[in-house]
Amino acid sequence: MGMAVECWDRNGKPVYDESGELVCTKPFPSMPTHFWNDDDSIRYQKSYFSVYSGVWAHGDFCKISSRTGGIVMLGRSDGTLNPSGVRFGSAEIYNIIEKFDEVKDSLCVGQLVGFDERVILFIKMNHGYTFNDEFVKKVKMFIRGELSARHVPAIILETSDIPVRK
Repeated sequence: MGMAVECWDRNGKPVYDESGELVCTKPFPSMPTHFWNDDDSIRYQKSYFSVYSGVWAHGDFCKISSRTGGIVMLGRSDGTLNPSGVRFGSAEIYNIIEKFDEVKDSLCVGQLVGFDERVILFIKMNHGYTFNDEFVKKVKMFIRGELSARHVPAIILETSDIPVRK
């Protein structure tokens, strides 16, 4: 079933052979029309039409070949993690990590490995605390207990700093 898709840059201009946001420029047959219990459509509009006014953006990065028109999917653009088909937001991990006095800041990302994704958690420790195997085990067990085994990051690493956008 054909869909009118393009790859757009941050300014809403179509791009080829470079990473951009996958957008649907025309309605498509399986397109949701609303969310349950969202009578004013605020959540629906925010979810799909807030990146580019009036244009469906699903939350995926892609690259479209100028030569073949083929599309390569590059992963989520909206912070959604998808290890082994289990979708959850990085905010779920942050809500847990913020409970640790040892942690000053953190960054949770997905890394593509073949056709799957693994979750990597970078932790910046507060002064006076030590990052070690015991701490990593404590974090993993707490995430497992508060969320599920599928939410536990595959890798937890210490970092000296977390990049921020200004």
